Amino acid sequence: MNRKRLRKWSILLGLLALCGAGCSPGTLGFLFRDTNTKPEYPMPPREGKKEIVVLVMVSKSANLGADPMFATVDGELAGLVNRTLTEGTKDSKHPIRCIEQSKLQAFKTSARGDWRTMSPATIGTELGADYVIDVNVTTMTIFQAEYAREFCQGRASADVTVYDTAQPDKILQQFPHNSMQQEKSVVSMPPTHYRRWFTERLARELAWRHIPHDSNERLAANAK
Repeated sequence: MNRKRLRKWSILLGLLALCGAGCSPGTLGFLFRDTNTKPEYPMPPREGKKEIVVLVMVSKSANLGADPMFATVDGELAGLVNRTLTEGTKDSKHPIRCIEQSKLQAFKTSARGDWRTMSPATIGTELGADYVIDVNVTTMTIFQAEYAREFCQGRASADVTVYDTAQPDKILQQFPHNSMQQEKSVVSMPPTHYRRWFTERLARELAWRHIPHDSNERLAANAK
């Protein structure tokens, strides 16, 4: 089964799940009429270039870094955002190519501590990026007080800044991103699995702020 057909089946199954939860056929018909969602914060291609080169940088707050469950979430989130940006635009007129996180880490190592004094735009320029998406995850948790520890519900907040390396001294876009996912019983999904599930959905949400996507695909993802 090819990727497009698999995606169609995933969307259909997700919508059927919504229908089983109480959506009427009329509601589903309305959903199908509006499927193409434009990005809120687009990154236009350079004149004369086909691909758009993007560097994704993810950092986390000190409190989040002290939590063993989220100790490596910055690297995981960056890789997942890269994958969504790349896969989501590979068939478009101007596909996005993300700079590998291994290259970013190699740059940080070669620059030693000096990279911390550089702006994200400068680092992006050094690595050949057209744009830099700088994500600072301020909060992220899967356990909420109202559910004790019988249910997991992912909640996160992040500050996102986008730089155009052609104008490194200016901020192209800046916005907060808040995410709250559905709760799941720890019996049906253990916390370690939920954490991964939540991280994948957060990455998808962040990427979708910048690329066109199918609104039905968003609904199908949320229904799972």
